[in-house]
Order: sequence, then C-alpha cells, then structure tokens
Amino acid sequence: MENKSYKQYGHVRNYKKIAPEKTSKKEKVTPYLRGPIPIWWLRRAYKQCKLSVEVGISLWHYRALMKSEEFSVTCKKISEVIGLSRQQTLRGIKELEKTKLIKVKRKRGSKSTFKLITKNPESDSQKA
Repeated sequence: MENKSYKQYGHVRNYKKIAPEKTSKKEKVTPYLRGPIPIWWLRRAYKQCKLSVEVGISLWHYRALMKSEEFSVTCKKISEVIGLSRQQTLRGIKELEKTKLIKVKRKRGSKSTFKLITKNPESDSQKA
C-alpha cells in the first residue's frame, strides 16, 4: 500500500521537505492602547512637549500589559512601541517626571520601575 501523502507529491523521495510548513499558533500581535487614560493626563503631557505624549502612551500600553500600577520595562522596549530613538525616549521620560505624571525608580544595570500618576493633583486643590 502506498502512503497517500507520498502519492500526493508524485515520485518525490522526500516529500516532507516539500510539505507546507506549519504556522505557529502564536502570531505577532500589534501594539494596542488600553484605557481609560485620563484626559487631564494627556493635556498636561502635551503642554510639556510632544515627546511626553508619545512616551506616555507607550507607558500606558505597558501598564495595561503588566496589569499593575508599578511595572518594570527597559527604555529600549518603550521606544520600540512608538518608534522613537532611545535618547528621545529618555528625554520624554524626564519631561513626564518634571510634570509629575510618572514616578521612576532607577537601578543601575537593571530595568527602571515606573508608576503612572492616575489621580489629578489639580482637582484636589480646586475642591479645597
């Protein structure tokens, strides 16, 4: 009896080399943005500079992925989400720190830990 799959490829000796490759079950997922992101947060970041908004959006992306208020991520990965250089990303992080929209814990030789500020400090001062 002949093997049906061998018959399918004719008289080729090693039909496995010609057989279609299996595709992996894990396909690359495009980055997404999960909210809600407070409008006041985006406005304050935009007032600082455009880089702040772009870096902030990638930080919100990683916050959603990690499902945690505090998360660790490398500068390289942050820059890959938006497509910025490492220097631009660092500048954006510093600007976000100045406006007190994020808190960063840095350790030499390891990932930085980020915490996004989700409570509007200006709304507290208006209520008082």
